[in-house]
Amino acid sequence: MATHITVCMDVSGSMSVGMGEQNRYESAAAAIESFTYAREGDAIGLTLFGSWPLRWVPLTKDLQVLRNALAFANPRNQPNGMGGTMIGSALSYCADNMQREAARLDGTDSGPQSVDQWRQQRAAEQLFRSASLQGSAAGSGLAAAPSTDRLLILVSDGASGDLNGQDQIDRISDQLNDAGITMYHIHIGSDTIPPAVSSIARATGGDAFLATNSDGLRLIFNHIDQMQPARFVANASLPVDYFEPFAAIGAVALLLYALSLLKWRYTPW
Repeated sequence: MATHITVCMDVSGSMSVGMGEQNRYESAAAAIESFTYAREGDAIGLTLFGSWPLRWVPLTKDLQVLRNALAFANPRNQPNGMGGTMIGSALSYCADNMQREAARLDGTDSGPQSVDQWRQQRAAEQLFRSASLQGSAAGSGLAAAPSTDRLLILVSDGASGDLNGQDQIDRISDQLNDAGITMYHIHIGSDTIPPAVSSIARATGGDAFLATNSDGLRLIFNHIDQMQPARFVANASLPVDYFEPFAAIGAVALLLYALSLLKWRYTPW
């Protein structure tokens, strides 16, 4: 089973602050690009956010598409209205999108739905998940977290403007857990990690990390890759063309024939 990963990238104005030879966004983009090469076989999407979220690249297994899109998402190319840092709304947005896009990739999408149909389906999924967890807890005496193949990586350098109370933190944590999403937060900069975002990450079984330079960013992505390894299994053999020896034999035979025409050619007259 392939892992579904969404990278939620902050593109507010502060991400243009220098970090070595690049700015914060460019350093993060380079680390994400390296990360994608280690996740071939997974589906990865990219969501941008500032004052509001924007799905930049839907979940796709063609990871070259995401690598190409990173260059066009630079904060310098964003409108002025994206200058805020609304992490809470971005996380909720990603949770909803990952559920819908997982159905599309897995081939279980039933087609266009009305808002009421989508709400009914989501309520049924949450009810089923709750019943499953209660059954597991009753059988083992422990409320173990369900395994997940959905991973959300939040990359930001600021404190959220819309996570001001414990109720909001709990609501978003529950939403991510209900969707089976494990969240990791990479905080870029020299200040401390925002406690609200760190709490949400740990509530989903993930963690939060502080990156102060480009090398730190790459190390953190490598660490996440090791903590959440790719889980895809080959179900069938892959046919591969094997023509090199036969092409070589044909080329030699053609060369010998051409040489023979110079001296030992057949003349019918």
